[in-house]
Amino acid sequence: MAVSAAGRRIVRAFEEYQAISPGSAKTLADLGLSESRRVGRLERAGVLSVTQDKRYYLNRDRWSELSEARRRRAVIVLALVGLVLLVYLLIQKS
Repeated sequence: MAVSAAGRRIVRAFEEYQAISPGSAKTLADLGLSESRRVGRLERAGVLSVTQDKRYYLNRDRWSELSEARRRRAVIVLALVGLVLLVYLLIQKS
C-alpha cells in the first residue's frame, strides 16, 4: 500500500488525539475526519482498527511496518535508477 500525503494527514490526526488503542479510540468525527476511501484503505491495511462501537484507533506497529516497507522500496528504486544511469554512461563512453 502506498502511503500518500492524505494518509499521513489521517495518521497525524490519530496521533494528535492519542487514538492509539481500543481504550483511547475516537470516532472519525472526533478526529475531524469522515468516511473516505483513504480511511477505508488504511483500515484494510490494518493501520486503522475499528471497535464494535465504530470508534477508530491507530495501529502504530502496522503503520511503522508500512512506512519502513515504503522506504525500502524507494531505496531499491533509486538504486536501480542509479545503476541504469551508470550503465548508460559507461556505454556512452565506449
